[in-house]
Amino acid sequence: MRASVIQGNLLDLERLGPLVLQEIRGQLDLRVVQSIERAGRIAWLPLQHDLDLAAAVDKVVGRNERVEWARTSMLRSLRTPLLEPLWRAAFRVFGMSPGALFRAVPPGWGAVYRNVGSVEHVSRPCAAKLIISQLPEVLLADLGYLEGMCGTFTALLEIAGVPGTVEVAHIDARQRTIEYSARWGDALET
Repeated sequence: MRASVIQGNLLDLERLGPLVLQEIRGQLDLRVVQSIERAGRIAWLPLQHDLDLAAAVDKVVGRNERVEWARTSMLRSLRTPLLEPLWRAAFRVFGMSPGALFRAVPPGWGAVYRNVGSVEHVSRPCAAKLIISQLPEVLLADLGYLEGMCGTFTALLEIAGVPGTVEVAHIDARQRTIEYSARWGDALET
């Protein structure tokens, strides 16, 4: 996983306050924290570092706050040189809408993750489906992390300035796939 994203995830914990931050960091192996903090922004770090960080967040503040942390962390990442050009280009090409941003998820996934599956985007009126296939076993084994990604994808709705929802629609461990369903606008009423 790209170091800059994990570094942003670690930094975003500051919004939870110093005591919670200290408790979460206390759950992590010091070598993992040092590896994250010392890495160059474009370096690749083990996905396990982010899984460990997310598990520590879940343990200290619970699943709901973990999803919220994923959302705010992604908002931070969307303002970095790694991802901001992708969503701005999507707005230029497809117009300013959540649909444009969900179209940018496949290349964004490749910019953030290496050897962590591939993403297919399916567009629908006021909705999108993201199918992530070829998931590694370590990710399939961490349902909390996969659920937390709903917060990650919800950040795209926020960047577009449109209320909506993102939820896990289906997980197929045998096929190593997960499907996320995003809805906004008129699709929220159905």
